[in-house]
Amino acid sequence: MIGYLTIGAADLAQSKFFYDAVLGAIGWKRFAEQGSFIGYGLGGRNDGQSIWLCTPYDGKEARAGNGIMVGFDAATPEQVHAFY
Repeated sequence: MIGYLTIGAADLAQSKFFYDAVLGAIGWKRFAEQGSFIGYGLGGRNDGQSIWLCTPYDGKEARAGNGIMVGFDAATPEQVHAFY
């Protein structure tokens, strides 16, 4: 199962209005806003899958391949090593 997805955004202040509306249409709401990250979850909860908006870590332009990340849930470190 996918645990989280990050989406790179050059302008978080503007992006959150778009994602508030789009994700809100399917029951997702903002549950966190801290520094360069904004988190969304179903019903505004952070207890399952989540989507995070963030400015790219390297400070370069947000584009396909820069700012996008998918995280998978794993139950044990052994599963992580097997996956890797």
